[in-house]
Amino acid sequence: MKTRNYIYILLVWLLLCLNAAYCNAQKTTNVEAGTKARLQDSVYNSAYVKKLYAQYPTVKSVFCSGCRLWVNPYLTSIADTVKGYPVCEHATFTAADVSAQEAANIPRSGVYANWNITPGEPNYDELYSYINRLINKPMSLFEIVYGHCAAAWILMAHDKNGAILSNTEIYCEFGEYQRQNIGTMISSEDTTRLLLGATLNKVKHPVLADSVEIWAGCVSSDTSKVYSFKG
Repeated sequence: MKTRNYIYILLVWLLLCLNAAYCNAQKTTNVEAGTKARLQDSVYNSAYVKKLYAQYPTVKSVFCSGCRLWVNPYLTSIADTVKGYPVCEHATFTAADVSAQEAANIPRSGVYANWNITPGEPNYDELYSYINRLINKPMSLFEIVYGHCAAAWILMAHDKNGAILSNTEIYCEFGEYQRQNIGTMISSEDTTRLLLGATLNKVKHPVLADSVEIWAGCVSSDTSKVYSFKG
């Protein structure tokens, strides 16, 4: 009887040791994976962004006197750089892009969320801040924010370069009310993703289209970012 008890105790001890070893191995694997991810992300910094944009310079467009053409692997855009908005932007998204975006799960923070400028163009942060001080409705649906046109962030974030380039001032955005940004725009983005078989609210939807082309732009004689800072 004593022998059986000893064997039982020994087996329990062995199981506990194996479980502890497994947990430690999993912890080590998770730490190594986390370290590897952090090292990979450390490459994506402001210097990387600058080099990325340098690969895709803009060129003069005949569309208008102030227009320039920007072409990269993700989108094509003609922007009026004098008035400060995209005249015409085009991007194509596929079911494979949506699947890749969901698998990559790139965080919308840090370098992947910052708005950037192409070389030689002005930054509009100060202008938007000035407009919002005039409106005086901070953190509300009436706040003016950077709004994507054709190349919405979540559609472009099937890889890290796409996520970065989607946030490009002038060529990919124009100022819009926050209520439009979180209303009409998100609805349009979700409709595109649903057609391409996205997972929304934990429900995987069927693929209804191999690809979706999006055309967008801001064309108006009365629309311009050339404001006087004196009002």
